[in-house]
Amino acid sequence: MKASEIDPLRWSLIHHFGQEEFLGWKDPWEDMVSPPAALSMLPYLEDEVVFALEALREKLGKPLLISRDAGAIARTWSPGSQHYCVERLSHACDLWVPQSTLQEVYAAAQDVPGIGAFGAYPQWGTYPGVHVDTRPRKPNGDLALWMAWYQGTEQVYGALDWKRVDKMLAGRKK
Repeated sequence: MKASEIDPLRWSLIHHFGQEEFLGWKDPWEDMVSPPAALSMLPYLEDEVVFALEALREKLGKPLLISRDAGAIARTWSPGSQHYCVERLSHACDLWVPQSTLQEVYAAAQDVPGIGAFGAYPQWGTYPGVHVDTRPRKPNGDLALWMAWYQGTEQVYGALDWKRVDKMLAGRKK
């Protein structure tokens, strides 16, 4: 079901996120100086993502911010992405982590049955970031895991390596 179709009674169960936080852009803009007005991404997002985010935030006990970057909730490019929203709904959301460690968010995500994947992004903008999505877990119950880092301006993906994450985070503080 589309997250935009969550009725008021079910929204009353969401204490840590407001509908107005699910803003973004379906397509990247050409003019980086003046992006278009943000749109609600709720019509493009599966409702189970909202409830998984609520459970994650409750388990974590610290704020998480929904990323405002293009494609962080739903995107019309990258058909293999869980964010893809053409002919299906997005099953993913990218979050900024302002008051927790990435390891704390990962530990909480492991305890949320609705979350099937975790990606760590230690070099994102103002705050480190995470990707979570609601794909099925691996047969052994583990989450799909990865991390990404920048080589120049290109974002590169690889296996989640907490030592590398810690090194990148230490580099942010300098």
